[in-house]
Amino acid sequence: MSVPRLALACVAALLLAAAPPVSQEEMQVQAVFQAVQEAVEARDAARLRELVHPRFEMLHAFGQVDEFDIWLKLVAGGKLPRQTADIREYDRRVTRVGDTAVRSSIVRFRDAKSKRDTWLRGSTVFVREGGRWRELRHQSALLYEAPSVDAVGLSDYLGAYAIPERDGFRLTEQDGLLHLVWTTGARLPLVPIGPDRFGVGPLSTMTFARNGAGAVVSVTRADTERTWWTATRQ
Repeated sequence: MSVPRLALACVAALLLAAAPPVSQEEMQVQAVFQAVQEAVEARDAARLRELVHPRFEMLHAFGQVDEFDIWLKLVAGGKLPRQTADIREYDRRVTRVGDTAVRSSIVRFRDAKSKRDTWLRGSTVFVREGGRWRELRHQSALLYEAPSVDAVGLSDYLGAYAIPERDGFRLTEQDGLLHLVWTTGARLPLVPIGPDRFGVGPLSTMTFARNGAGAVVSVTRADTERTWWTATRQ
């Protein structure tokens, strides 16, 4: 079954402002991904067999690997995070090379019962066979898990920071998330976990300090055992 034209039109509208321009193939991949999510929420196994490759694997953030038939049983059980949590997605990207495409994003799963947020970076591989894109593999990496916090304004934190005796970085806002950008250009997403606190990967945090006027003046990165560094805002 081909991807409905309406779905393609909706995806095109959402991505119209993206740069660089989104290709027709990338819009098709986005539309197939969305159709898979809707089928998972509806527990529609027949639809999933159309959209997902029979050699599909799901690689969970905690290390478990589910092959296609096992994953379908989990879908039928209705207890996957996609089916039970409030979901918000950030930083959606598609990279395509020939008949292979990778879609990545940052996802926040909010569990209303436990009042906890789980932040993941997800990566989904698609292959095109016979002119049709199908999902082949999905893998998640844990960014952070913490009690739920409301969205925060990011403008206070933006700008350049200096770390003594090493390269500094800039903090920028992208798609509603704070990103640390090293001088190399490498980006590190920061997820909100409390007032002036952000998760940095699953094991460390960044805590901002303010002066008497309320302006952010520095930030410290630390984990449970040590302080990594303190950077001064420039």
